[in-house]
Amino acid sequence: PHFQNWPTEFGAPWVDNNGNGTYEPLPNGPDHPEFIGDQVVWMIMNDGDPTQHSVFGTAPMGLEMVNTVFGFDRPDAFGDMMFVKSLITNKGENTIVDTYIGLWSDPDLGNAADDFVGCVPELGLGICYNDGVDDVYAGYSGGTPAVGYDFFQGPIVPAPGETALVSGEEIQAYKNLSMTSFSKYINIDDPVWSDPNSAAEAYNLMQGLMKSGEPFADNLTGGTPFVHPGDPNLDTGPADDVYVDSDVHASGDRRFLMNAGPFTMEPGDQQEVVFAIFHAAAGDALSSYTYLKEVDKIAQLAYDTQFALPPSPPRPEVTVTTFPNELILTWDTLAEIYTAEDQIDKDPDTGENTHYVFEGYNVWQFETISGSGDKKIIATYDLNNGLGEIFDDVFDADFGETINRRVQFGSDSGLQRSIRIHKDALDNGVPLKTNRMYYFAVTSYGYNEYGIPKTLESSPNIMAIRPQVSNTWEATDETGLYGTTIIDAEHTAGPSDGVARATVIDPTILSGDDYELFFTDETYFLDIDGKWKNTNAAGKEGLAKLLDCTGSTIHVDALASAIVGTYDLTFTFEMHCGSNWVDGIKLDLPDDLVINSWEAIGENAAGGQNCVNMEGTLDPATNSITWGNDARTGWGCVTGDLSWVVNVQPYSFPIDVGFEVFDDVYDGTLVDAVGTASATELNFDIKVISGWYARNLTTNEIVIPHTTIQSGFAEDNIANGVFFPGGSAGLNEGPIAEGLQFAVDGPALGIKSVSETDLDDVVLDDGVGVYPPSLGTTGYILSHRDHAGLGAGRTHDRFEFWGMDDVFIDFSETSLNFSYSGAQTVTETVSGDQSMAPYAMYRVKFPSGDRVRLFTGWWDTDGDNIWSINADWSDYGQPSYEPMYAWQGYDAGGNEIPYDPANDATYIADGGLPNDTGQAFGSNPGFFNYPFVTATLVVAYLDGSTPPWGNRIWMRTNKANTPADKFVVSTAGFGGVSKVYDPDGIKVWPNPYFGYNPEERDPIEQIIQFTHLPESGKCTIRIFNIAGVPVRTLDHAEGTQFEEWDVKNNFNIPVASGMYIAVIETDSGSKMLKMAIIQPEQRLDVY
Repeated sequence: PHFQNWPTEFGAPWVDNNGNGTYEPLPNGPDHPEFIGDQVVWMIMNDGDPTQHSVFGTAPMGLEMVNTVFGFDRPDAFGDMMFVKSLITNKGENTIVDTYIGLWSDPDLGNAADDFVGCVPELGLGICYNDGVDDVYAGYSGGTPAVGYDFFQGPIVPAPGETALVSGEEIQAYKNLSMTSFSKYINIDDPVWSDPNSAAEAYNLMQGLMKSGEPFADNLTGGTPFVHPGDPNLDTGPADDVYVDSDVHASGDRRFLMNAGPFTMEPGDQQEVVFAIFHAAAGDALSSYTYLKEVDKIAQLAYDTQFALPPSPPRPEVTVTTFPNELILTWDTLAEIYTAEDQIDKDPDTGENTHYVFEGYNVWQFETISGSGDKKIIATYDLNNGLGEIFDDVFDADFGETINRRVQFGSDSGLQRSIRIHKDALDNGVPLKTNRMYYFAVTSYGYNEYGIPKTLESSPNIMAIRPQVSNTWEATDETGLYGTTIIDAEHTAGPSDGVARATVIDPTILSGDDYELFFTDETYFLDIDGKWKNTNAAGKEGLAKLLDCTGSTIHVDALASAIVGTYDLTFTFEMHCGSNWVDGIKLDLPDDLVINSWEAIGENAAGGQNCVNMEGTLDPATNSITWGNDARTGWGCVTGDLSWVVNVQPYSFPIDVGFEVFDDVYDGTLVDAVGTASATELNFDIKVISGWYARNLTTNEIVIPHTTIQSGFAEDNIANGVFFPGGSAGLNEGPIAEGLQFAVDGPALGIKSVSETDLDDVVLDDGVGVYPPSLGTTGYILSHRDHAGLGAGRTHDRFEFWGMDDVFIDFSETSLNFSYSGAQTVTETVSGDQSMAPYAMYRVKFPSGDRVRLFTGWWDTDGDNIWSINADWSDYGQPSYEPMYAWQGYDAGGNEIPYDPANDATYIADGGLPNDTGQAFGSNPGFFNYPFVTATLVVAYLDGSTPPWGNRIWMRTNKANTPADKFVVSTAGFGGVSKVYDPDGIKVWPNPYFGYNPEERDPIEQIIQFTHLPESGKCTIRIFNIAGVPVRTLDHAEGTQFEEWDVKNNFNIPVASGMYIAVIETDSGSKMLKMAIIQPEQRLDVY
């Protein structure tokens, strides 16, 4: 409503986002007020009405003043500042000469009778501070404060060779005046020091003179136009040269004028001034005076950057659930994408702007709803990134100077977005009491290594919360408990080794629904505005109308290519249909679009089972490209992880591309998809982010958006257009929705198990590998040395190239032996025969299960041309250490091919691996460079042990979660049950009332509370004295089960001590209560 009521008709500034000159505010239109900071007040005033000149009766001058008052929602010193920008216009017909602008204040700092004033001319600062401890601030957590006023931008006057600043623009040959004088007067009956009685006297004060027009005495100013320019911390008495208020007057009700001038205003001239009012509290009055000067420097810095202050992180949105003697807080994740540019604090090495980024959460308990009194952090949950505690330079009241101390209490705990609170941290940890009021807040904080300050924290949104017995819900024996009840998910689809679960956070909202967790790859493009955007966003989405497989689609983005003067159209395939395999895909590009080249990229680019034409074929007649085919093989070769890049000549946008997806009809159902993908503009980069969602299967609503946290690690993520690199996550960092915290574990890629099987793959020994260390029963170990080294200092394993494929060694077959060095065929020294390996190796592709035979060999360390196994464990390079190797084969086009024994003669004639680059350990992708299986050997440890002749050794890899995997969590039975409201539970507290309730905050306040009232429907409380005379009627408001009585009658007069009867009438029945009231003795100290 503030946007709608913004007074643009009176000149209030606004942003015309659609450029039509008409104010059409959000949310229905695109426009909004133009404002600085987090809260803005705008007002306009003029002196044109002579009847309003009631103080001195002067005639109008024709001046108009437009004020924009603004502030920042921050917990640091900036949150205690009010900035004012005033635009003054001479709208009259007269030239105004010798003009002064005066900032007047009657500060009344707490108790008005104990104030002093002074100034700091070099800072342009006027100050009001207290004479010792001010009783008004006795309960204030910061102690007795000081308040300051500063001209940051004064009026401008001609000044050759200098530069003034107005509205952020430089004005040559002018300068801004700072404070040119400071005057004080006192609310007393005194001819010299009292308030001015005429305009002439006020004008004298604005010139830095006494109201009589005489200069202030030197013992007040030191011979300057500034009254009391001394620092009271340095004052030793009236005889020194520190000119302070207490030298000449006792403290009292002060006023002051801080002024800037003179200057001339011609008709139509404008002057813009900017000032601020702020306070600082550092314990006692004089420490606050010192601290205020430091705060003023910070405020000046804000002006110097034209208020380009980085904002604090947003406040978390907190949900409260109450139980008897405890409560649960949960909050959202919005703060976790916080990043704020800091234009003030530069990187010392590069000179570039720095940034605040989200770091953690604090959970606070407060003594009062206002935040005054005691407060304590009861929990900190921060990123597990090695930062932990944060130290910063802050002003310390005890030392009266800036010291380095801890300001955030992180511990690399990992994030958590919920907490169960059952102890009162402000009362030595005693249990919370049902129906008692407590005050809590959750804040978020960010960190900037170079920032001043280093951390910014959101301002607390303090909540008043009462633990309570629910009127309408109760737990059963099976009801889940916060943080301890874990519901394991059923793995309903997919081949992964992953697991999923949900932890009960809030059992009161569990509905018994089932939730499905599923996985997708989200594609983002870097737009011209520097923001990452999802290809599913409006204008970027390839919309597919599927015959009976809704969801599958192809997206396209146009990127500036590395080939200068061309575009790369990047297509990504999102599979959501049938058996999740297809035979091919066709792209139909515009007829006049010039295609330069095309290629498939991604996990499936090389194809697999039944794959043909994976290099793609262009049909010039239709300007279409087909990968694979439409043969309906029943066992397709393409799944979801596949993209294509088509390089084209520049073309006008949008570029619309038709597509067809050819299903393999594996499940007997034709699920071809057709549609159109559209690239609407040229972008600059693309990223594919893997993650998972959670969907309520009852409502079919997504309850957890795309998240990347798996197995305690947050993968790279994009949120609100910003890229966030991955990192370690805490055990409780899973997202929360509908009373559950969801978690997904997907194993990291690598070896899961090594086992011996027969030729039917029946496991005979599941402990034949040293990774993990274990000893089977067959007398040998298969060692596949980890790339961490074990002293070798080089890469041994190739697990990162295996992905989720498995490898097995088949000792029932033989293979041509290729040498470890050079990958050449090997001839036996004595017989001259071709050397053969007494085994075959196979790669089992995931998830198809397709088996590809590998080219094999071993390192013949003892030179006998016979593959040997170790008699016992030997280190790398020792005699009889003869590790096995295997290479994935490729043809001349870079397509994978298997080893085929029928082609041995060809391999021998060629002398080595086909298409070999001659490098057994090279780096050229697509050929036989690094072996696919590296440094694998059999080590005997039982006498007489032999390799598993006729059997197989399997090396199985972990299977990560994929888009084919789905998990289902069922919450049936873990919630509570509803109950019918019963008024018999209504109680009154405290009873008897002995003149005191611990929730009362001052001697005048009195509270008696009724509890367990209905939260909906009609409820009336009637209170009678023992004689049955009506005393008070209270109409209970809906939405709470509590009602407070101020212990007064219907005439607002405190009731007498005695016995009373309360009758509570509800829609569900009535309840009668007896109450005893003993009023305290009245001691009036205020009249």
